[in-house]
Amino acid sequence: MSAHLRLLSAAHLTPAPAPAPAPTSLHRLRLPAPPPSAARLRLLRETRLEESPRFPRAARCRCAGSAVARAGEDGDEAAAAGLWEQVRDIVVFAGPALGLWICGPLMSLIDTMVIGQTSALQLAALAFTGSGNYEIITSANTYAQVVAAFMMMQNLNNKGFRAFSFTIPSGRELLQIFEVAAPVFVTMTSKVAFYALLTYSATSMGAITLAAHQVMINILCMCTVWGEPLSQTAQSFMPELIYGANRNVTKARMLLKSLVIIGAIAGAVLGTVGTLVPWLFPSLFTNDRMVVQQMHTVLAPYFSVLLVTPSVHCLEGTLLAGRDLRYLSQSMGVCFCIGTLLLMSRFASGSQRLISPTGMLYNENFNQVEYIETKAT
Repeated sequence: MSAHLRLLSAAHLTPAPAPAPAPTSLHRLRLPAPPPSAARLRLLRETRLEESPRFPRAARCRCAGSAVARAGEDGDEAAAAGLWEQVRDIVVFAGPALGLWICGPLMSLIDTMVIGQTSALQLAALAFTGSGNYEIITSANTYAQVVAAFMMMQNLNNKGFRAFSFTIPSGRELLQIFEVAAPVFVTMTSKVAFYALLTYSATSMGAITLAAHQVMINILCMCTVWGEPLSQTAQSFMPELIYGANRNVTKARMLLKSLVIIGAIAGAVLGTVGTLVPWLFPSLFTNDRMVVQQMHTVLAPYFSVLLVTPSVHCLEGTLLAGRDLRYLSQSMGVCFCIGTLLLMSRFASGSQRLISPTGMLYNENFNQVEYIETKAT
């Protein structure tokens, strides 16, 4: 009985066998088509890259490179937009200041045009002040300077400054004023002395050359003042960017770049106009053909001077704003000395020719044959 019960319990605990799978015919099985060779190579390359340990790093490098490239393009576009916006602001700021600089040279140029229509000798006399009206001109200049100074002081007083309060500066304050004013004094003195040296050099070459010099120097002054507002812009905005509370050298470089671009454009325009006017329309200033010929001989260096002058004003204004006055005064002094030596070389060459044994003063047969032929004709 117990053996029979054990057999029954074993039959209940044994699991039922799984049903046999249905027979499948081989002709019903369809295997997928093999991929083409190019696809197999691509899949194999991707598999190898995924298995490689350097795959995540390469992917990150590619993503980072593309992000940097996109950021660089966006930064270039923003920098270009900011540059042209800054150029527009500079033009808006420097435009009204141009009228202050252009008045004096314009009046002098008008005087040259009016007097040049009468006589070349009177045109040459404009370079100096005659003895007949010396007292009148000196008094007029003094009165004009006093009135202008009083008007500026009154304007400063209205702005809140105590312009009419006079105090005696201390020794330390005088030293600071001297440190700032001395290099600027050397710079301005070098410019004025060089122009005066040019005038005296033109005087030694005769009245015709002096008349042509007077016309060209007035046109030059009329064109060069267009760069002064750029210098004032640099002196107004550069100090804060260079050593102010909001110091930003990157913005200072961008401002200098904008100023130089405007100066280059202004120099090209002024050089073209300032050269074409005495070349094509010399009758506006004088009707003397000899004076016109002398004017045309200096057009090439004249154009080069007008081309670079506005950009030079930008650089000088930046040096003044950065208080690099020693370098500015030294460079201007060196330029003045070089110009003086160039002008003095004319004296040396002329004197050497005159005192040489083959010159006209020591050679009895100097141009004697040509003189006889001219006299015979």
